[in-house]
Amino acid sequence: MSNNPTSEQPLIDQRLGDQIDPLRNDPDAAARQRRLAELGLAHDQPQPRLDAFAAALARDAADLVGGSVPDAMVNLFVGDHQYFAGMHLTAAPNSEAGAGLRQQHTSPDRIMGLDTGWCPHVVARGLPLVLDDVFSMVRFAANPAAANLDIRSYIGAPLLDPDTGVALGTACVIARDPRPYGRAGLEFIKDRAIQATRLITGNAP
Repeated sequence: MSNNPTSEQPLIDQRLGDQIDPLRNDPDAAARQRRLAELGLAHDQPQPRLDAFAAALARDAADLVGGSVPDAMVNLFVGDHQYFAGMHLTAAPNSEAGAGLRQQHTSPDRIMGLDTGWCPHVVARGLPLVLDDVFSMVRFAANPAAANLDIRSYIGAPLLDPDTGVALGTACVIARDPRPYGRAGLEFIKDRAIQATRLITGNAP
């Protein structure tokens, strides 16, 4: 290893950049956009069927851990942003964090940048992510969603298109308290992501 700290700086900068924006050099971006266009989803429009799915996802996630009903989304990655095509919010209107989430993501503005939240990490890896407490991992604790939206727990899984293998987005659940999802939460969100993928690709039974 070099003793010259400047020779290590590009690697450090790259790693930090990947933590902030894991999709900045996304090799699947073009294929994802084409597939969403084929499915009629390459636009920022709410999908009532996905809103209904997100509502059921939120209720089932609450039952899984015996907690209050969290927020849930079906999140598509359209171009340079995330779009919550399906969304269910339960934050109280007088909650500062809840009001912030509503202001940013209610219809027609359900848009979030690629540097916020943990769904970009799920799409970049093509793998589910379970964070019982986002502050338990330094890599994810610094995410703007933790500080700005007061999110403390997250589970999400990729919507893997069966035709191309590309992650089109995520199904995810967020809450403002730590939640003991564990292995059960992992299997739960993987299963729900498969169901959501079938909905958006027209392969639902």
